Amino acid sequence: TLLQKNAEGQAEESEASLITVTDESVFSLLTEEDESDTITIEQHDAEADVQTVYEAALVFETDSEPGNADQVVVDVLAKSLDLAGNERGIDPVDGENPVISALGERLKSDEVAERVAALEDLAREGGDQAFQLITRSFDDPVEEVRNATAQALYELKTDRADSFTMALREGSPERRRRIGVALAGSGIAAEAINNLVGESREKTYEAFSILFLMAKAGGVQPLLDAIQDHPHVEVRLAVIKLLAFSNQSEIVPSFRRLAVRGSLPPEVRSAVMEAIHEMNSQSQPTPQTLA
Repeated sequence: TLLQKNAEGQAEESEASLITVTDESVFSLLTEEDESDTITIEQHDAEADVQTVYEAALVFETDSEPGNADQVVVDVLAKSLDLAGNERGIDPVDGENPVISALGERLKSDEVAERVAALEDLAREGGDQAFQLITRSFDDPVEEVRNATAQALYELKTDRADSFTMALREGSPERRRRIGVALAGSGIAAEAINNLVGESREKTYEAFSILFLMAKAGGVQPLLDAIQDHPHVEVRLAVIKLLAFSNQSEIVPSFRRLAVRGSLPPEVRSAVMEAIHEMNSQSQPTPQTLA
């Protein structure tokens, strides 16, 4: 299906006018369920959500168009955003909320515990003003506060993947890196990894979305650790596929190191080798005809 990319409001989005979303579902690959069990969404909802998630997937892209794997990820993340909740974004606030402004002042405290408590209160208040204050705290010099910031953003609204997508889009490269690290340090990544396989399809979509964004932000180490140490083989295999779709440059060397470890179960090692082959194939330059 070709989905028209909405170029209004942001000049940088004008370069890509059409998005091709493949019919294959990454979620089907993760769960190995029949195509008939996959969840579908209405066309107009799909277009709106694919627009949002496509932009999120391209936050970290520079000069190249997304490959086929990224297009599949767009399809899955679009569905995950549709399933995560009824909220479509942060509701704007007319003017400043004095309660939230007061919480912002508490974020300037010299006491770490006070800043952490203010973040928890901001998450409960919600809204655009709270979102802006929370995301700025990813620049806090203290790791405990940055981890609390990730947790506050996670709790800010029901559409958790969208919150992190917005934070990553608006952040500098350094802030993006800190967001990826905080997702791991806060325990959010560990919970999401466990939710990659399970009975709740909604949780699986959300987990895939958050972990994909974390990987794009450079937070791949928790995922590599899961491949090596997680007690459930199904989770290991799902993480391998997720990392392959993230298409980060450091993944192939890391996969090669994992492949030579004798402690990996045979099916996990085979999946790692297959992922290496697929990623190497995708990175090969297209042969050009000599003039």
